[in-house]
Amino acid sequence: MSYTLWVFKGPVPASEQDFVDRLDRFDAGDEAIFDTSGELVAFYDELLRRHPALEDLPDDKIDDSAWSMTPSRSERVLTLDCVWPEAEGMAEEVYKLARKYGLTLMDPQSGLIVRP
Repeated sequence: MSYTLWVFKGPVPASEQDFVDRLDRFDAGDEAIFDTSGELVAFYDELLRRHPALEDLPDDKIDDSAWSMTPSRSERVLTLDCVWPEAEGMAEEVYKLARKYGLTLMDPQSGLIVRP
């Protein structure tokens, strides 16, 4: 089990259910449901510089990673899956980076939507 966060540019959902509906449409192939964003790519690059992809770590360092799964690079929406022991620290860091880049953060564990 992992702690999941989503980060995207827009449009900003009106509610958690609105976000879930948009994510379902995105997963079904409607990519235009989320705006493209160069800021999201910059956010991803900075986050992965701080927390390298699992594939880039030596075998003896994988268990020290904050990732339960390396996020896929996207210019529309990022799914960030963290290990539970790192959840609080990663949530705080992702929140700060999302604010820095003017992105929206969705935390489904709390139902919190952090708008830019």
